[in-house]
Amino acid sequence: MIVSDNNSADITGSDLKSKTAIIFDMDGVIIDSEPLHERASQRVFAAYGIELDESVFEPFKGKTDRDIVTFLKAEHNIEDASVDELLQQKRDNYAAFIDELHPVPGSIAFIQHVSEGFRLALTTSASRRNQELAFQKFNLYSFFETVITSNDISNPKPHPEPYQVTVERLGLVPEQCMVIEDSTNGVRSAAAAGCTVIGITTSFDDPALREAGAHVVIDTYDQLKGYLS
Repeated sequence: MIVSDNNSADITGSDLKSKTAIIFDMDGVIIDSEPLHERASQRVFAAYGIELDESVFEPFKGKTDRDIVTFLKAEHNIEDASVDELLQQKRDNYAAFIDELHPVPGSIAFIQHVSEGFRLALTTSASRRNQELAFQKFNLYSFFETVITSNDISNPKPHPEPYQVTVERLGLVPEQCMVIEDSTNGVRSAAAAGCTVIGITTSFDDPALREAGAHVVIDTYDQLKGYLS
């Protein structure tokens, strides 16, 4: 069965089932954290008299906290705090919201299901601290043999380095790995690294994910589970 294509080769359910590893992004893929990240940033910059509209965050989905904080500091000419200070304030605010964090529907059950047949890894633009907060809250440590955060790489998404490093840590080649991503920046990163990319429409719609390079686009984890059955 052909599940999708991306203007190149058809991807079949058998192709997906033949993969050795599934590499997950975290924000927007496992956890529904984007609204909390936005609120944390809005709170920080409100203290400097700056009101941030939700639209400002769209281009930065899939990128690091440092990327957006650096941009906003320059955009609004903030001289009273360094990037590192603003970044720490943002991360402290996010941590304060952790009780409100929820998983993306179906993500935890899907992880439990595929852990029986695939090696699992995580490649996130989040900091190590934010990754650990999520893993502690949802008891995820036992499922992932490799975890790459923004602390582990020099060139963040959409550069391919995050996924190149993950694949190398797994001791595999990109063709053995499928990646689940929600952002266009993340899809570009994984596709450039040579992985098969599953786009999930939690942050961007189907056309945007396909244009970025997703080979398969899903709306729910039940769909992907069906392709792997």
